Amino acid sequence: MPASPAPMIGRRGDDRALLSRRVLLGAGTAAGIVVAAAPTAAGAPGRGARDQDEKRDPAAPAEYLLHIDPGTEHQRISGFGASGAWWSQYVGDWSAPRRERIARLLFSPGRGIGLSQYRYNIGGGIDETITDPWRTAETFETGPRRYDWSRDAAARRFLQAAKSHGVEDFTAFVNSPPRRLTANGRTYGEPGTSNLPTGNHEEFIQYLLDIVRHFRDEEGIDFRFISPINEPQWTWDGPGQEGCHYEPEQVRDLTALAIQRFAESDLDTLVSSPEAGEYRSVYEDQ
Repeated sequence: MPASPAPMIGRRGDDRALLSRRVLLGAGTAAGIVVAAAPTAAGAPGRGARDQDEKRDPAAPAEYLLHIDPGTEHQRISGFGASGAWWSQYVGDWSAPRRERIARLLFSPGRGIGLSQYRYNIGGGIDETITDPWRTAETFETGPRRYDWSRDAAARRFLQAAKSHGVEDFTAFVNSPPRRLTANGRTYGEPGTSNLPTGNHEEFIQYLLDIVRHFRDEEGIDFRFISPINEPQWTWDGPGQEGCHYEPEQVRDLTALAIQRFAESDLDTLVSSPEAGEYRSVYEDQ
């Protein structure tokens, strides 16, 4: 059976119980919505006439009406955000005026879309065999518990830009462990197996603790969540992007270890795991 998502442990401020997937939808209350199809009247002007030459599914209704009942509350959404992968490590090297314009459009509530949450990708290390250079990222690690904190400077600029525009809710996530800890020395795996050997679980979690603590103490970024496992259901067995497959038992064991070690640490960061690329893989046999 697939491992169930591990519960968040501890509390931090006014945290709600659940963290959604990569893009978190609009702040506020989700109201009840009823969708009804309303075919366009024959000969009526407007969209129906304009779209006559467009290709469409003949079985699909031409118009939709949304009936919103603001008195029905289904859930409370804690924020609205996005991920810095796989663009910030390049866009962060643009000129300062261009960077600021992008940051303003992303993070400013008054002059942009006002993202309130931001996910920072902890890279596994530049892998020259990955075919898309935008889908590999620097690692801070230079050796066991040794780090070069000047790395990934461009992506860190956008992390700071998010903070300067008022974002306070940050998640650090991992697509691949650092190359030193992977089974094949790459940031993508081999068919049918995880690329993180069980014997390296402890070192991997210590690596995450060191990085999260550095950002809190030296860069003023206090990550609310750490996500050690990202989209584990995919095989990640080709050189298209950093990624690491995990079997359900490995997800269970690594998540439990992460929860334990972060709870024992001086950090307030909570563990969010596993973060699946599609929901069915979290609860179905596959």
